[in-house]
Amino acid sequence: MFFSEYKSRLLRSIRTPEILIWTLLFPIALSSFFKTLEGINQLSDLPTIPVSVVAADGFTEDPVFMQLPKELEKEETSLFEWIDAKDQSEADTLLDNNQIKGYFLMENGIRLIVKSEGIEQTILKNFLDQYLQMHTVVGDILTENPEIPVGNLIEKLTNDEQYVTEVQKSLAPPSGSLSYFLALIGMLCLFGGFQGLDSVTLLQANLSACGIRRSISPSKKRTLLLADLLGGYTVHLFCTFVVFLYMLFVLRVDFGNRLGGCLFVGALGSFVGVSLGAMVSAVTKIPEMTKSGILVCVTLVFSFFAGLMVEGVQYLVQKNLPVLSWINPVARISDALYCLYYYEDYKRFFLNILVLIAAAVLFNIISIVFLRRQTYESV
Repeated sequence: MFFSEYKSRLLRSIRTPEILIWTLLFPIALSSFFKTLEGINQLSDLPTIPVSVVAADGFTEDPVFMQLPKELEKEETSLFEWIDAKDQSEADTLLDNNQIKGYFLMENGIRLIVKSEGIEQTILKNFLDQYLQMHTVVGDILTENPEIPVGNLIEKLTNDEQYVTEVQKSLAPPSGSLSYFLALIGMLCLFGGFQGLDSVTLLQANLSACGIRRSISPSKKRTLLLADLLGGYTVHLFCTFVVFLYMLFVLRVDFGNRLGGCLFVGALGSFVGVSLGAMVSAVTKIPEMTKSGILVCVTLVFSFFAGLMVEGVQYLVQKNLPVLSWINPVARISDALYCLYYYEDYKRFFLNILVLIAAAVLFNIISIVFLRRQTYESV
C-alpha cells in the first residue's frame, strides 16, 4: 500500500505543471538572468580605451606626458590603446568618427577633450587627474630640494610598495554575484512547500473529493501522509539537483570545491521547504489557492531578507535584527552554502545545519498535531 501511494504521488507531482513551473522552470530562468548581469560591474571585462595625445599650435609638448604612451604599452594589461594623431585637427576627426574615446590636448597645461560621457571618459579623466597631481608634487619637492635626482624621486613616488601582508583565510576568491545564486537556491528549497501543501490537502476531506475518498479508506492516515510527503520530496529534490547542476555546468557558477556539502544542504533545504508547506496546509482550512498564495508570499519575504532581490540586505538584517536572520530558512540555506564556499572550518556551517534541522522538526510536529485534531461531522 505504501509503495502504491508513493508511486501515485510521484506521478501526480510530475503531472502538475504549476508545481514544476515554480520549482524547475522559474529558478532556471531566474538563474540565467542573474548570469547575464554578472559581468556588468567587472572592470576587467572592459575593452581597451583608444585615446590620443596632441599639442595645440604654439604650445610646447610635455616630454614626460608624451612618453607615457610608450611606457604604458609595455604593460601586459594596459587599459589604453594609444592612437597616433599629428595635430588637433586629426584628433578631432578621430573623435568624431568614434575611433578614439577622447584625446589629451596640451595648451597651457593638459586638457581632456571628449565628445560624450561614459565610463571610458571617466577613466581618462581620473588618469589625467592622477598625472597632474603627481606632476605638482614632484615640482613642489624639486623647488624645495633641487639637489634630489629627478629619476630617483619619480621612482619612489610611483613605486606601490606594500606594507601589509595579505593572509588568505578563505577557500575561494570573493564573488560579488554568488550571493544571488545562493539565495536563489534557498528560495528554490522553500518552493518545495508546494509539494508539502499538496500532500496535506489531498488528505483533507473538506477541500477535495480525493480527500473524502482517502479519509474513509482503510489505509492508515499516517501511512498516506508519509507516502505523499516522501513522493513530493523526491520530485522536489530532483528539481533542486537539476537546477543546481544547471548552474554548475551550464552557467558555470563556481560553488567551490565542496560540492557534496552543497548537495547535502540542498537536500536538507528541500526537506525544510516540504515541511513548511505541510504545516501551512495543516494549520488552516482555507481553500488551496489561498494557501498557495500565503506560501508564495512567505517564501518571497524570506528570500528578500536573504538578499535575493537587493545585495547587502542579508548583512543588514544579520547586523541589526539577528533573530530575524536566524529564523529565516532561506538565509540559513544560503549562509550554509556561503560557509562551504569561503570558510575552512565547519563551525558556522554546522550551526546553520542545526537550525535547519530544528525548523524541519518544528514544522512537522505542528503539522502532525493539527492533522490529528482534524475531524469531520460527515464526509
